[in-house]
Amino acid sequence: MSVTFFTENSQELLNKFNQDIRDGVIDTWRVEERDGHQCYIMISPHHEKEAFFKVLVDKNVLQFFLFKDGDNNNEDIEKDAYAYYSGAIMDAFLLEGTDYFKYAVVTATPVVDISKINFE
Repeated sequence: MSVTFFTENSQELLNKFNQDIRDGVIDTWRVEERDGHQCYIMISPHHEKEAFFKVLVDKNVLQFFLFKDGDNNNEDIEKDAYAYYSGAIMDAFLLEGTDYFKYAVVTATPVVDISKINFE
């Protein structure tokens, strides 16, 4: 399951998102390193420990993949949790990052086997 932003400069969009988190402009997300990867954790009393996003940066595409939190993070994520997480990240980008991307797409179901994605 993923949220994808199409942009002229994906690294600049990610840098803006990270800076807004650090500055407290976006207060619904935090960045945490897990296994050497930058991950995005929702700050929510109801959903904080359910899932997290890993990001893939390509030249014109910034893609966030949702993983289940815990030991079995390749398991399916509950539909309501996915709706909550994808909506929340879209909300953050729509409120603060619209000058940095053209459009975004949210998948309804898994589109790829995320275990085969190289996040290096």
